[in-house]
Amino acid sequence: MGKTTDARPVGASLYFLPVETRVPLKFGMETLTSVTCARVALRVEDRCGKTAVGWGETPLSVQWVWPGTLPYEPRH
Repeated sequence: MGKTTDARPVGASLYFLPVETRVPLKFGMETLTSVTCARVALRVEDRCGKTAVGWGETPLSVQWVWPGTLPYEPRH
């Protein structure tokens, strides 16, 4: 049996944001001056019908997640 504080997702919005770095970032052979961040707004609802919105963000970095021999730009 669930609790009254349990929440379920009822909506989401996803945004892709280009970000210029303040200083160059070096990862292995790559040096980056910009990245794309994914930002999401998630709307949830509890068992009583109350809703809330929260935000989250993470950089989408192909160097960390998908290592490969191709440079950053063609994989971006």
